[in-house]
Amino acid sequence: MIKTMYYKIKHRNVFNSQAEKQQILAIKRSRSSIHKLNEIKAQTPVIHGVNDLLIPIEHAKKYLKFHLDAKKYYIRSMGHDMSSPILKPMINKILNFLSN
Repeated sequence: MIKTMYYKIKHRNVFNSQAEKQQILAIKRSRSSIHKLNEIKAQTPVIHGVNDLLIPIEHAKKYLKFHLDAKKYYIRSMGHDMSSPILKPMINKILNFLSN
């Protein structure tokens, strides 16, 4: 699954404004379920780009207050999408997280 994700991101050559519009619409339509985060019992990674303009990093910080066992990864050089230079190190962190 991770290799497939890496391939798709690495070979995406153009910005897909239609996909971004769909993401924004889905965010606007969805209701908050932040109150359910404290029901999660497994340790969870929270990966968020510091430069994310679609969903600001304050959202990730707010969620962490409800799920104290979460492992946070704030990536300074990342926006909403994971770019190729970030992808390999992030996959390694995810694999390390999953193996522990």
